Amino acid sequence: MSFRRCLPVALWIGALNAPLQAQTLMDPALEALHVAEKRLELQRAAADRLAARPDDAQAVLALALAAMSGNDDAAARGKALDQARGCAERQPRAAPCQYALGMLLGVQAMSEGMVAMARSVGTVKPH
Repeated sequence: MSFRRCLPVALWIGALNAPLQAQTLMDPALEALHVAEKRLELQRAAADRLAARPDDAQAVLALALAAMSGNDDAAARGKALDQARGCAERQPRAAPCQYALGMLLGVQAMSEGMVAMARSVGTVKPH
């Protein structure tokens, strides 16, 4: 078989085997910052969006992701947790709010121990 015939087949097979990257944030600008691991820029962009629109579920999730990537920043996680709680209360069916809340509560529980974990049970509810 000639090279010209093999190349398209090889490229097609390679495309089928290429790893797929899941999209976390639906907003392209926030997703680009998240994928590029620009934590501080993501945090600022999310905070700016929340200042303009406090019920922005994508901004709440972006803030949570930024807070999670700064492993040593408990204050940022606390602020993100407060935002996620408020978002989940105001929008109980918004998946980004529930995901952000669950993720942050899990990290908080692990960092504070079994007592905090017991307090968090039942906080995030599927709808």
